[in-house]
Amino acid sequence: MLIDDARSAAMAAADALQSDPNNQALHQAYIKALAKARDEKQMALAFNRYCALFKFNPEEERELCESMSWGIIAAGENSDSPIIRLCALIAAFHGEDSKSVEHLRRGCSDSNSAVRAAAVQLVSHLRDTPLCNEIMRLYKVENIWKVRVEVIKAIGKMKIHAGRQDLISLVADTHCGAEEKAAAIKSLVYLLEDIDRPEIIQLATSDRAGLRLLACEVICHLQSERDTDLLWQLLSDNSYEVRAAALRCLGLLEIKEYGGYSVESLAIERCRDLNKDVAITAAWLLTLQSGAMMPPFDYWLTHETPEVRQQAAAAISATGSYGISILRDWFYRTEDPCVKINLALGLIQQGIDIPQACEALFQEFTMGGRRWKWDEDGAFIALVPLKNSEYDDDLSMSVEEIHQMTQLEILNLLAVLKYPKIEKAIQVFLQQKIWGISGLATAVLLTEGNSDAMISVESFLDKSAAGTKVQAALVLALWGRGEKAINVLEQSYNGADRQTKERILEGIGRIGSLTSLSFLLERLQDPQQTLRLIAASAILQCLYH
Repeated sequence: MLIDDARSAAMAAADALQSDPNNQALHQAYIKALAKARDEKQMALAFNRYCALFKFNPEEERELCESMSWGIIAAGENSDSPIIRLCALIAAFHGEDSKSVEHLRRGCSDSNSAVRAAAVQLVSHLRDTPLCNEIMRLYKVENIWKVRVEVIKAIGKMKIHAGRQDLISLVADTHCGAEEKAAAIKSLVYLLEDIDRPEIIQLATSDRAGLRLLACEVICHLQSERDTDLLWQLLSDNSYEVRAAALRCLGLLEIKEYGGYSVESLAIERCRDLNKDVAITAAWLLTLQSGAMMPPFDYWLTHETPEVRQQAAAAISATGSYGISILRDWFYRTEDPCVKINLALGLIQQGIDIPQACEALFQEFTMGGRRWKWDEDGAFIALVPLKNSEYDDDLSMSVEEIHQMTQLEILNLLAVLKYPKIEKAIQVFLQQKIWGISGLATAVLLTEGNSDAMISVESFLDKSAAGTKVQAALVLALWGRGEKAINVLEQSYNGADRQTKERILEGIGRIGSLTSLSFLLERLQDPQQTLRLIAASAILQCLYH
């Protein structure tokens, strides 16, 4: 084993057991060697013999449990199936061990682009030097757009300062796509902790629109009132993205005037901009400056394009206390549910008309029939309807999973606000035909339930039909605080279909209780490789919780 010849080690242990069949240490060594050799079948047989001969306590023999789990993950990494390799990556990530680093590094070179993209998403949550080096290698060689965007995001999240100049060059590239450029700017903002005056001037006066946009974002991120004069110049930029960013920065910096000119008069002028993004941002800024004295949003809230109406509603919600009268007026006036729920969130943020706002969210998220997601790509965060085509080719996240995560956030909010119909809202959610949230989603999208929401969901564990019980248990597991759900999940496993079994195992792993080890070890012998991998991941989570 020391010289990494696991097959020879397994043969040596097997020979030794012939003459000393009751040697417990030899049996353990044999199982570990088979695990290292990725021989799942023989490992299972050897483990069964071990359990028959000796009293096995998984909590006391953690190293043996860990070795078998890593053996199954290593076998999955070499599968011909991209789905299996993805499962192995997720399992390795949850391992939270030095072994995880090498598995994830290799995943970044997978032959399947969707698996590479998922590997990069997982890697972005870590900062080990080999993984940072791998991300920079990928930045130089990756040519699949979807993977490349994830790599650009990872450079910022992982604080890889060696990539700073590369990202600046990318932002300056006129052939760079809009999403790549946006990801690069966001990453650069993560990397910049300060910037001197000559450097920000160089960005703001560059002949490349991307660099001027970066100047706005950096000034905003650093709250640099020193550079207000540069924003003033950029308000007349020929790029609408730069004009909108400069307006937003002025609002966030709470600047009222510069050089004798008021920001309010400038916002009034920009409300007439031909570009919707600039005009809506100017309306937001004007509301911050003058309150609700002028109705700059009326045109955009009745626009023929739904996306524009949603953007305008999100902008109103972002005006805070300055736009309360506009917010209330349009909440009660609009018949557009997509506008109404975004305005409802604004009312809740301001602590006004909460019963009516909760009712609007309840009606849409329980009776509306649309699927939703958070759109954070623009200047203002909005709830927008999901389109089926957005995630059709994605191994990591489905439309249903995105919608379920959004629903859970809204349900959590309603529970915190003690909405009287919360139990009904949760019941409607649990009765939907859902499969829970996939392993990658729970790895990269952290979520947690408020105690009020937890109590509301827990009530369904005892008084509901079997299917609803399982769904309630899965929700509690997703929130990572579902100790009361363990028995429901384990008892429901044998009668469930394969997809539900996957979610049950993922849920048990997220809860991370040592009491689940015996149940999970039995699952390591399941004929389905996917289930074995998820069980292995769950074991590691229980051991390291």
